[in-house]
Amino acid sequence: MDFERSIWDAIEFDQTVGRVKAYAKEHPDTLIIVTSDHGHSLTLNGTYNTEAAKGKSGDELRELIGTYADSKFPTYVDEDGDGFPDNPDSEWKIAVGWGNMPDNNEDYLANPVPISPTIQDPNVKDKTWYIANPNKDPNGVHYTGNLPHDEGQEVHTFDDVPINASGPGSRLFTGYLDNTDVFRKMVTALKLDASK
Repeated sequence: MDFERSIWDAIEFDQTVGRVKAYAKEHPDTLIIVTSDHGHSLTLNGTYNTEAAKGKSGDELRELIGTYADSKFPTYVDEDGDGFPDNPDSEWKIAVGWGNMPDNNEDYLANPVPISPTIQDPNVKDKTWYIANPNKDPNGVHYTGNLPHDEGQEVHTFDDVPINASGPGSRLFTGYLDNTDVFRKMVTALKLDASK
């Protein structure tokens, strides 16, 4: 539940796909297949004003999420040209929410190191029972989760994920596919005998 790192992962993934596409341009016999192994319930709720958040805590922070006409375009800057925002906490940044989550605190600011959103409740000894980590965003908004207390993170979803393909055999990757069909279509595209 560290959305900045999730976004950075997506940027890295995009850059990797760009390199593979450049390779395929020089090697036109390359089949490129891009997909993910599962979805997550991360969603963009609007934008968040980090300057207005200074000195505020709890539900005051929640009120700073801009939606619709109150939302501003994110002001991320990439002066060094590496494709990543130089500062994840620009004045206006993306505000993210989760469709499934444990109890947690959120201040909408990047943490310099990953911090678990939950800890084992020290008062519960006989079973796994997670509570919001008091060391993660202690001045943040407290969100009551919608997952069982034995889940300490948000979890994968059952959502369909997109699959994109280009190059020889890419026409096989259209419509809705069962995940086990992807392998079979790869075998067909490579003109291999799937029975062996």
